[in-house]
Amino acid sequence: MPDNDQVLPPSPPEPRRQEPRSFEPAPPKKSNAKLWIGLGVGCGVGGLLLIGIVAAVFMSALGSVRGRAMRANCQSNLRMIGLAVNGYSEDYDGDFPPSLAHLYPNYGIDAKVFSCPSSPSHYQDLPSGAVGSGSSGYVYLPGRFCELPGDFFVAYDKPGNHRGEGVNVVYVDGHVQWWKLGTASDKEAFEKALAVQEEQLPELRRKRDEARKSGAPLAPSTAPVPAPVPAYGR
Repeated sequence: MPDNDQVLPPSPPEPRRQEPRSFEPAPPKKSNAKLWIGLGVGCGVGGLLLIGIVAAVFMSALGSVRGRAMRANCQSNLRMIGLAVNGYSEDYDGDFPPSLAHLYPNYGIDAKVFSCPSSPSHYQDLPSGAVGSGSSGYVYLPGRFCELPGDFFVAYDKPGNHRGEGVNVVYVDGHVQWWKLGTASDKEAFEKALAVQEEQLPELRRKRDEARKSGAPLAPSTAPVPAPVPAYGR
């Protein structure tokens, strides 16, 4: 018989009933594909715009360099013309030639000199003898002579040379200067200086002839002296 004083072990606890869990499906993750595509397109467009800007700046700088080189070559041509007309005057009693065609080929000048590099002319006409209005890229002013003041125009670029930005001018004393014609006031100043000189030319020629007879020097001109400008303008 069991001992009444014997302590019985405690009965194990009943297992806790677990309530069934309800599993809800997780929401689908948002895809970043559209975001990456948008970023890629944006970067591509931005890259193309940057390339376009760089190319535009480069082409502008290249055009400026080419323009300056053409102006320099043009000035060299006009210096040669200035030397040639003064050489001609030594053979013709101080008078400059009636036209540029009279300088070729007897005064050490090549036909290409009559063509402005910014707007090539048909200089080949000179060797063939078929000289026309398109044979030279320069406007020549006849009737000049070596005794004129050094600031008188002899020849200058035709309108349209150098994209209309200005003209190179060769003077009686042989120096060459760039005239800006970018504004209406620039064009007015150039045309005024030219008109004043043309107006004074007959009187200066008369004084030249009288001075030769009397041996007196020719009086200086009162034509406006061109204002100095940078070699290639602004």
